[in-house]
Amino acid sequence: MRSERNEHPKADIPEDAPAKVIETPEQELELLSAEVAQLSAENAILVTRLRERYVALLKSDGFNDLFRQEIVSAKKAFEKRVRAIKPIEDVPLGEEKAIVLDACLDDESIIPKRDRDIFVAYFEQLPPTLQKKYSERLRTVFKNKDEVAVITNLLGAVFEMSRTVTVMRQGLEDVHVTEEKRALTVTYSGYEKRKSEKHTKDATKAPSAPDAPDYTLAPTKEIKDAPIELDVFLRRGGNPYILETKSYPRMRYGSDVQARNQILKYQAAIDQGIVAGATVEIRGRIDHAFLDWAIGEKIDDHGHAPDVEIIYTFDLPSGKEYRFVLKQTKGADGLKFHNEAHYDEDDQLIIRGIQQSLADKRIIGIITDVNIDPVAASDELRPLLDDPMQITKRRLFEEYDRLRSKGIVDTLKVIADSAKINKENKKSAVSEYAKRDFVEHLVRELQDFLKQNPALAAAKSAYVLKPEQVPLAVERTLAAVEKIREYELARAGSANEAAQQAQRQALGYTGLPEGVALDIDHIMMDAIFSITKAGYDRAPMEKGVGKENLDLFFFPSNENPNTLIFKFRSEGDWNAALALPEGSILKAAYEKMSQRQKEQVGRLIKEAAFVRSYDWPERFVSAGQLPEMLNTEDRRYLELQVFDPLATEKAMYDRKKISEVLGAEAIDLLFVSPAGADAKKVSLKYKSKERLLAAMDESGNETLKSTFGALKPKQQEYLDGLYAVVTRQTDTTEQEIEKTRNNIVRENIERAERYIAGTKRKNQNKSLIVRARKTIKKLELDRDQTMSGLQQHAQEHAKECNTQAGQLKKDRADLAKNGGSENQLAEIDTNIQHVEQERAKAFDVIRVVSAEYQEKILTIYKELSNLYRHIVPEAEWKTFAKRETKKIDENIIKFIYAVTSDGKVIVQEEVIRGDVSGRAAHSELAQGRNIYGAGELAFEKKNGQWMLTEINNGSGHYRPDAISNLDYVKNLLHAQGMDVSQARLTDSILRGIKLKDVSAF
Repeated sequence: MRSERNEHPKADIPEDAPAKVIETPEQELELLSAEVAQLSAENAILVTRLRERYVALLKSDGFNDLFRQEIVSAKKAFEKRVRAIKPIEDVPLGEEKAIVLDACLDDESIIPKRDRDIFVAYFEQLPPTLQKKYSERLRTVFKNKDEVAVITNLLGAVFEMSRTVTVMRQGLEDVHVTEEKRALTVTYSGYEKRKSEKHTKDATKAPSAPDAPDYTLAPTKEIKDAPIELDVFLRRGGNPYILETKSYPRMRYGSDVQARNQILKYQAAIDQGIVAGATVEIRGRIDHAFLDWAIGEKIDDHGHAPDVEIIYTFDLPSGKEYRFVLKQTKGADGLKFHNEAHYDEDDQLIIRGIQQSLADKRIIGIITDVNIDPVAASDELRPLLDDPMQITKRRLFEEYDRLRSKGIVDTLKVIADSAKINKENKKSAVSEYAKRDFVEHLVRELQDFLKQNPALAAAKSAYVLKPEQVPLAVERTLAAVEKIREYELARAGSANEAAQQAQRQALGYTGLPEGVALDIDHIMMDAIFSITKAGYDRAPMEKGVGKENLDLFFFPSNENPNTLIFKFRSEGDWNAALALPEGSILKAAYEKMSQRQKEQVGRLIKEAAFVRSYDWPERFVSAGQLPEMLNTEDRRYLELQVFDPLATEKAMYDRKKISEVLGAEAIDLLFVSPAGADAKKVSLKYKSKERLLAAMDESGNETLKSTFGALKPKQQEYLDGLYAVVTRQTDTTEQEIEKTRNNIVRENIERAERYIAGTKRKNQNKSLIVRARKTIKKLELDRDQTMSGLQQHAQEHAKECNTQAGQLKKDRADLAKNGGSENQLAEIDTNIQHVEQERAKAFDVIRVVSAEYQEKILTIYKELSNLYRHIVPEAEWKTFAKRETKKIDENIIKFIYAVTSDGKVIVQEEVIRGDVSGRAAHSELAQGRNIYGAGELAFEKKNGQWMLTEINNGSGHYRPDAISNLDYVKNLLHAQGMDVSQARLTDSILRGIKLKDVSAF
């Protein structure tokens, strides 16, 4: 690795020593000598820790300042003398030098304490062979006379060590920390250094300078037997895999010929099969022109090194890092890595800014610029910002580093916030971006970004196009843009727009006069969605509705005959089709379908309401229709949550993920690898939280207690989640919930019986248990005998009733045919009704008797359960018994809304449960046009009445500003007759913003 200008010699890495068999006294002596060396190394670690305590003591308030100064002065003089002594290189056979870090590392006048602590933290996680390498490298670092170069080179070593530690921890690549000493060389074509470039002091000189090579041309200089040095020792398929690390806080990586030649060297090594692949991971500044050269400027261009990957590492405010791919390899076979599973809120904000800047390519400017406002810099630093390599004073570098980090974080925060809300309409259909070249670039750029980020592509699969679909997406986007553009320009020039604007302002609207426009980016996303989600594959639909019914329910897509389009866009369309003369054929086919096929048709009808189209506004309603519509609606939602501690017995978790969240030490103490299970899986060692707490209280378990106590609140919460295995019975009924509760009682009795089987506790209470069991068995026997007789009687009676009813119906038909009077027909109808009631009564008796027996049996079960609760202590009961944790009983309904330019509030229900859930997009409600509010309306049923309880701005398409829009929406709904007295205003986009709550009425 090269950190800025300094090169560090690579330490020799010895081969793995084979296992030795003791055959002679000499061999035994050799092994004992090795053990002594190991103990010496451990002693050196203890010395280091004591020194840390010594330094801490010196810094404590207990020492007199004068006394402290004398000790520090004597210590520095001693260390200066020690550093002047040449290390002894010749070590007797069988002994190894203890790995002791250079004393300069503890001198805060040379290295900031934070940087020192980070270095030591990574150093201690390395195996001894690599520790030796970095301890030797550390001595080289401190020989540099440039005090800033000492820090930057140390940070370069830290970054390189951190890559090794991270790769080892994640376990996604094959790491060889004791890589054999095998010289890797390659012959390749590179660029020739110009004379002026070789001797220039300005290392940040732009590559476009006259003396720099013309990088648009192919390299022509043959470089023979160029060495390949490995920063991190990885292998893939038997060959080395290059992971090159670059830390460049001042200099722009790639600003010299050497960086480009290195990339070309790696590409040649891949082409010649010398290495399996190459990744360059960068932290710090990068040269803009180098990125254009390496990445390529076109969608299908992979740059000058198509198989070399470039990754960027960003340091977040919390100290964690976020890594992302700047340049993917042609074969998408770069370094395997993943980011943290959990980030705090500040980190997530910065990550959102990174992701947004990746999408629109602003990230290039962020990672190439200095990012410091000259006004914020001191007078001494300001002249050096154009060439940070001239910064040679530590205090100026610390100021530079602090201001640069702050500038980048502030920029990403602004990007993250601006990506959330839309205040400026910069890329609307009436902007300068409404052109074919921009739309085509946008479509291809999105597809390229998804290709380079496969994890994101998997989550956003609805926006991944096939290559042949790209032109169609461009045309659909352009057509939508043009239609919206025509409407908005016409509206802006209309006679009544001024009056409409005055009315909006009177009701509290304070946003832009033209409203909130849909970005072309989102118009494009809608167009792509309409392509990828248009229709269904033929094969599953043949099975779903029956091959013979395909033509009745579908027609083929014009773009693909194997894609079928469902004919009915709503339940209204379906009913209208059944009412047509030819609807009898459709109805007859539907009635012949199996229940499964009918359910499939029902799902298709429901899904039709969620297509992505601006041309179907008929499916939506206005908010003014809601009060009348809600009077007939019921959206009661029941959920029962049941905790089952025994579920943890079989629960298996991914070792790697658990280790990332809780740490290696916690996984060793809290988890086990079950015999015969996948080596990558672990299960909980203590099968309940109660057992874990009991184990910590036992003597001799101090390590377990300290490890558990050291877990952070989020880690504790994660562990609690593993223990709290909850099954949810959602969208259920009171009857089903009661049945579940009764089943829990029975199952807990069975578990308790297994728990105390063969113990004294069971023998002591055997008579009570047996008596309860006998009572239950007798009741069940009586129930079965009684129910059998009642069912037989009911069936016989029902048969007689059916015969009577059949004869009465026949008599009625004859009477009606022969002109019977209405009184005669009514009398027969009364008799038919009486017979059917008699038939129903027989089955009512069965239900009543069955319920009575069930109640009696359940009472005994509950008594038996209480008996076991008395026998088994509460703490033990909790380790195996199921229990109800929560019952949610809500009557809620949610709508999405959009406010159009003429003051209409268009809504559609958001289906949040059932076999089909979803909603349209806000852009569909407004047909892609500008809006004056968009989000969600939440209603709750209170005392039998639906009440509007929340108005928010939750629209991912329009992203309206809450402060400018929500008061207007609330007042507008009030003006249109809706009760908004209990409605709270919620900013769903920028959380934590306090909104005023005022009314125009």
